[in-house]
Amino acid sequence: MAKIEPHGMTIGEDSSTESLEIFKQQRRASHMVNSRNQKPSLASKISSSKAPLRSTSSTMQGTLSHTSHSSTLMSGTSRKRKAEDEPLSGDQRPSLIKRMAIPLIERIRLDSLQLTPGIRLEEVMPVMGDQIGDGIGHSLAPRSVIHPPYVELDPLLGLRSVRIQDPRIEAAHVLHTFDHLPPNNNRGDHTPLSLRVVDIGRDHRTDVSSSSGSSSGSRDMRKHKKPCLDLSKFGFNANAVIAYASLPQHKRKVLDTLENYTRDAKESLRLMRGHAGCPSFTETGWMDILAGSYVDFDDVARELLDFGQVTTQGQWVDVWGKYKRCINYAFEDRNDELDKYFDYIQGLFAQNSTELAHNVIGCDKAIRRFIGSSKTALFDELHLFVQFERSYLIPNMVHFRPAGGRGNRDRTHEGFESKVVDRPRLSAGSTDFSHFSHSAFAHNSLVYDDSPVINLDPDVLSESFLPRYLRGYDWSERSPTSSHTARCTEIDSPLPRPPVYEFENQTALDTIHNNPHLFRVSTEIHTDRLRALLHNHPNPAFVDSVIATLKEGAWPFANTKHNDGSPLMYNNSCILPKTEREREFLEAQSREEEELGRHSPVFGPDLLPGMYSTPVLAVPKPHSQKLRLCSHMSAGEFCQNNMMDRPETRGARLDTLHNFIPAVLRYRRRNPGKHLVAFKSDVKSAFRLILSHPLWQIKQIVTTNYPTRADVEAGIDRGPLIRRVDWRSCFGSRGSPRLWSSVMGLVVWTAQHEKKIEDLYAYVDDNFGIDEEGRLTLYPGYQKFMPLNQVQLLELWDEVGVRHSEDKQLWGGQLVIIGFLVDVNEMTITLPTTAKADLIAAVDDFINSPSRKRTLHDWQQLSGWITWSLNVFPLLCPALCHIYAKISEKVNTFAIIYINVAVKQDLFWFIHHVRASPGIFAFHAIDWNPRTEADFSIRCDACPLGMGFWSELLCQGFYSPVPVDAPKDTIFFWEATCVLSALEWFCLAQRKFFPQDRPTRLSIFTDNLNTVQIFSSLAAEPAYNILLKAAVDLLILHHVDLRVLHIPGIENTVADAISRENFIIAYSTVPGLLITQFQPPRCVLGAAQK
Repeated sequence: MAKIEPHGMTIGEDSSTESLEIFKQQRRASHMVNSRNQKPSLASKISSSKAPLRSTSSTMQGTLSHTSHSSTLMSGTSRKRKAEDEPLSGDQRPSLIKRMAIPLIERIRLDSLQLTPGIRLEEVMPVMGDQIGDGIGHSLAPRSVIHPPYVELDPLLGLRSVRIQDPRIEAAHVLHTFDHLPPNNNRGDHTPLSLRVVDIGRDHRTDVSSSSGSSSGSRDMRKHKKPCLDLSKFGFNANAVIAYASLPQHKRKVLDTLENYTRDAKESLRLMRGHAGCPSFTETGWMDILAGSYVDFDDVARELLDFGQVTTQGQWVDVWGKYKRCINYAFEDRNDELDKYFDYIQGLFAQNSTELAHNVIGCDKAIRRFIGSSKTALFDELHLFVQFERSYLIPNMVHFRPAGGRGNRDRTHEGFESKVVDRPRLSAGSTDFSHFSHSAFAHNSLVYDDSPVINLDPDVLSESFLPRYLRGYDWSERSPTSSHTARCTEIDSPLPRPPVYEFENQTALDTIHNNPHLFRVSTEIHTDRLRALLHNHPNPAFVDSVIATLKEGAWPFANTKHNDGSPLMYNNSCILPKTEREREFLEAQSREEEELGRHSPVFGPDLLPGMYSTPVLAVPKPHSQKLRLCSHMSAGEFCQNNMMDRPETRGARLDTLHNFIPAVLRYRRRNPGKHLVAFKSDVKSAFRLILSHPLWQIKQIVTTNYPTRADVEAGIDRGPLIRRVDWRSCFGSRGSPRLWSSVMGLVVWTAQHEKKIEDLYAYVDDNFGIDEEGRLTLYPGYQKFMPLNQVQLLELWDEVGVRHSEDKQLWGGQLVIIGFLVDVNEMTITLPTTAKADLIAAVDDFINSPSRKRTLHDWQQLSGWITWSLNVFPLLCPALCHIYAKISEKVNTFAIIYINVAVKQDLFWFIHHVRASPGIFAFHAIDWNPRTEADFSIRCDACPLGMGFWSELLCQGFYSPVPVDAPKDTIFFWEATCVLSALEWFCLAQRKFFPQDRPTRLSIFTDNLNTVQIFSSLAAEPAYNILLKAAVDLLILHHVDLRVLHIPGIENTVADAISRENFIIAYSTVPGLLITQFQPPRCVLGAAQK
């Protein structure tokens, strides 16, 4: 009989002494045969020992984990136990199946089987990592740890039937063991079994037996054996089997490779570095990679690169390129994973200003630490990184650090310092599309692009030296192409619900309760279907908030301050229509909104308690004679827009051409020779699809039937006022754009991830994208053929309840998108003639205002229009300098601001260049390396005594003293003037010697960082703006593409000597140098005096 013990079982079988001796002789003979064979296979060993191992269930599969050393197999076997060898009487034989735990093992294989006294069942282990018989022996991944499985033993069969069974394992193994075992009998004979195992890692053999007569090898091993762990008692093992089994194949492959490296990381690294193709990397970095741990990019930068800390986008890309090459060298098939993460981080850099790059770098550090500690997370699982984006990139969150300041924990963030860095940011380069005519930003005239093809291999990333005013224009097929609108839904906080404070407004609650017909809660959006389509969205809290907003009504980030100074009822709607046409339109439109279920039935003429009446205006639609009903929620002291949270509502999540154009370039790169079409689909009454909460509906009372101004003057009475409650979000509300972009962002996300519509973007009520020319399909709703992607989008809209009309669904090779005519085949962006004329007229009207004063709203509107036009006129940034200076720190929309002479001069300058430009820009390769690809280079310097610049190519220098009466604190001004002087000299004296069919590439180096910054951004304080306008005039007139870069002072000794009149030093440094005097541009001399 068998004796059951806590950690195992000793099995005894009744047999005669004669049977036992015969069996021992058979086993010795079998063992001698096996020992003569060299490295016999496991199957042959089992076969030769007449101990076949086979499965009784072809449908069952199991997995077992293992520990780090076979010595753990002996858990409990070295401990002596009383009566271990004493046979049990027949009446002690267990009548039921017993269970006992099997400890876990690693890398063992069966070497031989022999019958010796004192075997414990816990030592009968399945073979790991080998396929035996019908496939038994499949092992778990490295480092997986589970509770040991259980074994069921039928005492009537002894060891003839052993079942490994565990509820956490998908199936059970049935092991038929050892046909040679003697049959059971009731005579109490003890015939235990022992295993001889081999630790493959150490290649030595040992006998395993629990009897006192165990072999000397076993005793020798026990002398050096560490205390054994009972892994079955570890609580952290429980779900590892299921966790590993559920991992994708590629992730299991990564884990297997990591486990192989960690067996001997130093030896793995030694072997790896012995190959010629091994990338250069730090020793610590390599060890971290082989362990799957976090790699400190700052350490890599200090050892391998010329900067000590990663603080800019460019530096991050430098280190990432090295890191990625190492990952790809050590692991197979991870390139796409790393590319996806690279595009993700590049997208974060693109969405944040250069001054906030430290937050993106901090976010990257946190993500990589998380991946290194997780062991199962990979770089392409972007949904896992949402928490880090929120923490590092959203203002007022715990790790966010504003430009030049500390984080919200008032501490230094990740060791970054607030300082200006002179290293330009990096990008993935640009795409070559030579052999077509286009116009460059700087000169806006047709040129021919003969720039070289730049390598787009992700392992060979090229540096981008674009100035800041061209930020976002370094387009290439590797630029991030994801929709910003959709991407924000993955990181935004949930939309707000009405706070408890608002439910304390008893006056409003009573009015809503007593007049249920005036307040309605219903939506046209199919919320249940939309939620079902978003089941895989990585930000479920945000999804839930949007669904609640659509069902229960939106709350526009407001605080009504109903008990904090704001009146309980506010009638602020008395703005008279200008014309009879406007008056009739307002009434007709409000009546139509009532018929459509978006306005309440008529009530009045008086307001009810708690109501706010808003002025409504008839506003012309862009590029149309049609009018639009707009609520003027910024009018009056207690206007609704003043109740809304400005930071939350500022900046709707909109896609632009900067998202769209890289998608066009990528498609053309992947499909050379194919023609494209762009499509644009318009949502009908976009904002009006969003229901407002009743507590906000009461603040949106629309009043019509006001007389016109002419009626008042003529004494005409139009009758009582007509009032309706507006149930929906409206045009004119500060919260509407943010609310709508949240809804549309989820729709676009669904289109991209669930419907597989690539390259789809959203700008307010327009969705736009691209498709292959000729790939048309029938849209049943309009019974017309349209691009396939557009049809799939419209079908999605129909599925979720987004309304649209046929006349607003457009497509073609040329299409107006966001006001610009985009040609996706010629790859040009054009400001339409009518739009250009409207822009000039608006600026001219602003300048010639009879009263010489405009409201802050007018100033903001004009600056926004000019900013929009900079998509095709980026060099005209200086036109906004004095406008920004006038409106900065002003918040009252109706504040009156005077138009001064400086503003007029900037705007006249802007109109002059817009009129002279064809308004065409081609999205082509506009980036180049100013250190190696410049046509001409100049070095500049200035000091309180004078200015100097020189050309190494011509071995010629120039010097000018500063005016004797110049202010002592204007050294920065003279540094910038020296750069402008060098540019003017080149344009007038040297430009003619270079090709005229393309812009000449000019690099100017200075050791003054402030000068580099203003020429890079084309933005400066008003006193310096005249320098920038003069520089832009030269660039446009002479077709020059300028880059101004920083150079350390120690490398600028010649220009420094010239500026200080130390001509002897300059001559000795550059033999043959010719120095002459120059006159600074006259336009700046007067400015310096000011």
